[in-house]
Amino acid sequence: MESSLSESSTKINLKLLVDKTKRRVLFAEAGKDFVDFFFGLMELPLGAVISHLVERGMVKSWPISKVYEAVQNIDPIYLQPNQSKTTLLNPKTSPLITKQTPMLHQFGCIVQQQVYSPGSYQSSSSRKELVDGYVKGMVAYMVMDDLTIKPMSTISCITILNNFQVKDVGCLEEKSVEIDMETALKMIKACFQSTTVLTDVFLKPEEISIVKMI
Repeated sequence: MESSLSESSTKINLKLLVDKTKRRVLFAEAGKDFVDFFFGLMELPLGAVISHLVERGMVKSWPISKVYEAVQNIDPIYLQPNQSKTTLLNPKTSPLITKQTPMLHQFGCIVQQQVYSPGSYQSSSSRKELVDGYVKGMVAYMVMDDLTIKPMSTISCITILNNFQVKDVGCLEEKSVEIDMETALKMIKACFQSTTVLTDVFLKPEEISIVKMI
């Protein structure tokens, strides 16, 4: 993580609607930063994500961790002259014209910088503007337990409550959580193992307390 990024700037807030009786998350209300982070993961090389999971011992039993270890252990003489372990284990993304949410910077995201020398003026219409993330702000987004994401509306909320056959709103509880790097990685790992990601990460006893970023 770059030193210019404060710990608070890399945390993302999420508001969960929990069924206390059945101990499950019905859905969550998220802002632009949450959606930008998970949409931004689609642009990352697999190695950029796997390296963080392997380093924290989160995927020890996964075959992909064995591939990671193979790269770590291979003698460089077997690599092509233009290849290195670093580029495979800690890949950097290509320069982007998207202003990423700060947490994505920790995965090696590089934001393209526009540099203009004196006398090289370009009209505003010809310059590439740095786009702020992937989705529009000032909108609340609904995140399902399986990480289905869509704009939130009153109708969609009512539909979900009906689908889950919620008869007593007294059994519902609103829970606010903070997502830091450690929690984000747990969510990414859960994506490959479960269709109840939010419940698994935030409601299981061993996961209730949010681990502080190392």
